[in-house]
Amino acid sequence: MTDDRFADLAALDLDAARAMVGQDFHRSHEGGPDIPLRLTSAEPTRLDPTTRPDDSGRPFSLVFQGPAEPRLTQGMHDLGHAEHPLAGVFLVPIGRNDEGYIYEAVFT
Repeated sequence: MTDDRFADLAALDLDAARAMVGQDFHRSHEGGPDIPLRLTSAEPTRLDPTTRPDDSGRPFSLVFQGPAEPRLTQGMHDLGHAEHPLAGVFLVPIGRNDEGYIYEAVFT
């Protein structure tokens, strides 16, 4: 069963995101197989020294591990998930490791 409560990303809070750490998402890839992404962390973040998390834990960031190929471009991506699809997530490649590329999405 699909849970549509995250169709609007404003409904996603830090606690719900933390509950999904370790779960697999995928980005549909036109003309090829889906690109797997694993949510590896969900943590509060400070965009500047005066920013404090609000009741939803915002701002917070999600970090995803992706494969070495294909590499996703920076931009908006719909991430499929069996229960919690995330539509229109702005992913930024922030690094690379032995497994592939690491992506971050910041929620303010």
